[in-house]
Amino acid sequence: MTQVCLQEDSVRILGARGSLPVSGRDYLYYGGSTACVLLCLAGETILLDAGTGIRNLPEDVLRLSRISLLLSHCHADHIIGLPMCPYLAQSGGRLDIYAVQRGGLACRAAMDMVKGSATLGEELERQFGRTVDFGIGVHYGPAVVGNIGASRRMDYTAIGDTVNTAARLEANAKGGQILISRAVKEMLGDRARTTSLGDSIHLKGKSSGFEIFTLDELL
Repeated sequence: MTQVCLQEDSVRILGARGSLPVSGRDYLYYGGSTACVLLCLAGETILLDAGTGIRNLPEDVLRLSRISLLLSHCHADHIIGLPMCPYLAQSGGRLDIYAVQRGGLACRAAMDMVKGSATLGEELERQFGRTVDFGIGVHYGPAVVGNIGASRRMDYTAIGDTVNTAARLEANAKGGQILISRAVKEMLGDRARTTSLGDSIHLKGKSSGFEIFTLDELL
């Protein structure tokens, strides 16, 4: 692989459906794949979103040494195709992934999960006399994401210190509590109300002085 772009500027719609991919005769004209658009402009090859349409990458693109992927947002229909991307299934290529930095998305999801678990807990208590709750941890930083393993067994996963730290925050969170790192707090800025726990909770693998916050409210 040496070529980094195609010769002519072009736009190809590989998938345009929202929500879930579908198949069948009713979808033959527009296709049933979720969002993915291939742009070849000004010497750059760019994918907009990674829905299931990413499976339809043409042969000439698979031969490129580098492709850029821009994620407009991280809803499932825009990223569901990544594990099936044929470009990632071969060696020698480089896929650069870019996303808008929106620290509030993960935290908003966490708040919704806590709220949903409270409703579920009340229903379980009413029906079965038992309830359920869980804690959540949110951290921010670089991670290795992709198909990882050996030829006989390979899984699409995320690994690295960022992932481990988030997991350890989650392990120390009480039911209904959201623990975040300083990196997340600084990204949220004045969009969130938090409470510092200092370094009163020791995370495995972290030195003393790793400050932890509870996420109390998103503003």
